[in-house]
Amino acid sequence: MESAGFPSHDAESGSALDPHGSEIENERSSEQPGCSFADAAWDKFNWENDLDDLGIYVPKKGPAKITDSGHLILPWHVNMDCCGITKAGQHSDMTGMCQHVMELDLAHNNITSIEEVLRIIRCMPKLTFLNLTSNPLNSSAIATATTNSSGGNTPDVQDDECNVSVTMGVSQSAGAVPVATSVNNRVNTAVDANPNTETTPTTPISTCSPAASADNNNIPNSAQTTMCTEDGQNSAASSVHPDVFPTVRQLVLNGTCVDWSSIVVLLKMFPSLEELHLSLNNYTSVDLPLHLTYPSLTHLFFNNEDIDTWSQVSGLGRAFPNLRHLYLAGSAITSLDDDGSRMAQLFPCLEMLSLNKTQLKGWDEVDKLRHLPALTDVRVLGIPFLEEQEEKSRREQLVTRLPNIKRLNGSCVKEEERLDAERAFLRLYQDSHYKPDRFFELEKVHGRVNELANVNLKPQTVFSMDIVFDKHRERMEVNAKQTVRDFKKSLQNIAGMPSSKFVLFYLDKETHFGADRMIYPDKKLYSYNLKDGSEFIIEPKH
Repeated sequence: MESAGFPSHDAESGSALDPHGSEIENERSSEQPGCSFADAAWDKFNWENDLDDLGIYVPKKGPAKITDSGHLILPWHVNMDCCGITKAGQHSDMTGMCQHVMELDLAHNNITSIEEVLRIIRCMPKLTFLNLTSNPLNSSAIATATTNSSGGNTPDVQDDECNVSVTMGVSQSAGAVPVATSVNNRVNTAVDANPNTETTPTTPISTCSPAASADNNNIPNSAQTTMCTEDGQNSAASSVHPDVFPTVRQLVLNGTCVDWSSIVVLLKMFPSLEELHLSLNNYTSVDLPLHLTYPSLTHLFFNNEDIDTWSQVSGLGRAFPNLRHLYLAGSAITSLDDDGSRMAQLFPCLEMLSLNKTQLKGWDEVDKLRHLPALTDVRVLGIPFLEEQEEKSRREQLVTRLPNIKRLNGSCVKEEERLDAERAFLRLYQDSHYKPDRFFELEKVHGRVNELANVNLKPQTVFSMDIVFDKHRERMEVNAKQTVRDFKKSLQNIAGMPSSKFVLFYLDKETHFGADRMIYPDKKLYSYNLKDGSEFIIEPKH
């Protein structure tokens, strides 16, 4: 039986990674051209399809449930990635099966129309997570889909409205859906009921299990949500649009290339988002309306975009004033905002910032991160100028220059490490002509710090020894790592005879035990505890 679990995701790159590679993904997508969500769901979760042909045991209880009357009920977590889905399918086929779905992964399918997505999720009143990664969504059709839906027009977010009262239309079940017999005879156990990887967008913020979602069962059909604008006026929408989904907390749009006007429309449709993924969409600017304010969003993934100025990033802070986590890995940003007060005003709640693999020019740009008042977690891996630094010195400078951070590149910063780093920072710059501002702050705290003593803890390997033969005495440097046999060969010229014709003694002048005959040819010299100034004595054999 094929087993395809939930795809792994890279939080920094924003891409969904299939363990079999993109080539196999394309093959899987092409297996079912034009497949509907309803048919793909039957194909994947109908455990009674041709079990005799498979010749394996399938437990009665699984992630999906088939009732005694033959009705399919999908689980709370549904993974439909790489299934070749292009459309929703019959509404009557989905209404009963989707009532308990809370997390839906539609990544790497071929959905181009947002209306098809809406037809699917209208049947999921408890939905909290939606992944549309790498679906070629048609941006021009998004606004059209929202105005053509029955029930009135969605108010434009650029209007001067502050409080919008919205109603979520919950489709009532038209009865359970009978098991289909015309679907392909393929069983796929592709449901992972416990997504818990930190680096993926698949771990819900507000729900992680059916038990934890008990509150969702009590959400009334009329849900009050808010999208505010700067004017502060309070006016209700003249009409209520049914395509608003206030239960959705996480939306993944990586690699969809939807434009900013479409993003604005989607924010109106999902007014309660807490986490939004917009990576790999080839954005070169942030074109959100200046008056747009979306207060519920706290996590934004904006990795691998062609943004090169912080002024564009400032647009994200203006639109999402309560951001706590911001991922900008892989962007072309070279500098941050020179106006510290403006950074603090636009990102007052930002606790975690990822700048991995950006193009920051130097330490002055790193110092500007101190302007973010709530920042405690920073990731700055793969930045060219930092990679040129020695690893220990690089971390010491980062810890010292950012006194408020508690986590650096994923690891905790302890007080003992910070104290050592500050002292090392003072030693680094106290004799330099250029001293950063942070140096003078620390000098007031620690004063002048003495240089560390140069202590070499490596064992001594070369000794200055006296070689004594008859009445001849000669001082030479002796490598203690060589064997007695090799050392005797090196003394043949001094002794004037082959090494086999003489014996060798070691005399430690600091002891009173006399000379020690060196009779083991493979023994290392350091095992005799050599000391500078001691003697090797050569005696001919008789």
